[in-house]
Amino acid sequence: MTVLVLLGASLGCLACAPLVLPDSYDVVRHTVADATAQGVPGGWLARTGLALLGVAVLALAAWSVDRWSSVARAAHGVYGTAVVLLAVFAPLAWDGRPGSQVEATWHAVLAAVAVGAFVAGVVAVRVGRGTPAGAPGVVDVLVVAAVVVPAAASLTMAATSGVTERLLFAAAYLWYGVQTARRPVVDRPA
Repeated sequence: MTVLVLLGASLGCLACAPLVLPDSYDVVRHTVADATAQGVPGGWLARTGLALLGVAVLALAAWSVDRWSSVARAAHGVYGTAVVLLAVFAPLAWDGRPGSQVEATWHAVLAAVAVGAFVAGVVAVRVGRGTPAGAPGVVDVLVVAAVVVPAAASLTMAATSGVTERLLFAAAYLWYGVQTARRPVVDRPA
């Protein structure tokens, strides 16, 4: 339940962030990362959303010791950590305001690590779970495709980078939500 609350709060922050950003922010053209940009008024809300997403994933990975392999938990742990750090290290603002190129470079590196770790983690969970007659899980295949295709598309279609990155985030939220829902509820003493 805690993971679902964190995922929901994160999603709420990221969905509402454009409402508190400068009018020049465009959800079609500008990415979620742009919403966290250095020195941008209102960027705190998107940064909070990223931090909550990272903490949710770290919690899920920690609580999945009985369901996920150590490789899967490590990959999702790397993803969660990278996403928390993405809330700390922001890209340069889209409107040209001054900022640190070093911080922006760290953001780019962490974003690449997060995407790779997410895909590796999804594959590791699927491999660890096994599949009937060797068939891959439909949700897992769709999620990996929904991450890889938009990530590649955002490199070549800058005019719609915001939409493609949001598809990537939607895939991650869907996958983590499904994983959380599959998790058995354990009664803990009060």
